[in-house]
Amino acid sequence: MATQHKTASGVPRPEATDEIDVVDIQGIADKVEDTIQSINLTNITSGFSFASGVTNFYAYKFGRVVFMRFDYQPVSTGFNMDVVTTTLYKPLLITVVNVATRDSTNDSARGITAHFGSDGLRVVAPEVPGYPMLFTCVYLT
Repeated sequence: MATQHKTASGVPRPEATDEIDVVDIQGIADKVEDTIQSINLTNITSGFSFASGVTNFYAYKFGRVVFMRFDYQPVSTGFNMDVVTTTLYKPLLITVVNVATRDSTNDSARGITAHFGSDGLRVVAPEVPGYPMLFTCVYLT
């Protein structure tokens, strides 16, 4: 009699067989592409203005949900005002913006934060980073 193996959470694992399931990678890729196209994301990048130093800015909208991302390297400490502004796609409420580093682990400890409100996106930089930081945000209009 075969021993029934279980996962760490106690769920029985399927028994191993000599058959190998072949995954149709192209079929999966086609389904993902069809799903993305059916979502009908609208590129709204042109509806935003941004400060000098903002690069790789993209903004998309689906209904009242907006996603934006950009790279920015604050050049001074304190509040960096109006890094991103818009009159067309203002957030319903003040929204926290995610900040990450891709180029330096030292920059991750600099305490840089950001928030986006009806008056624009502000970046708070206790210290100036050595490299551009990645900013992302999803919010309701």
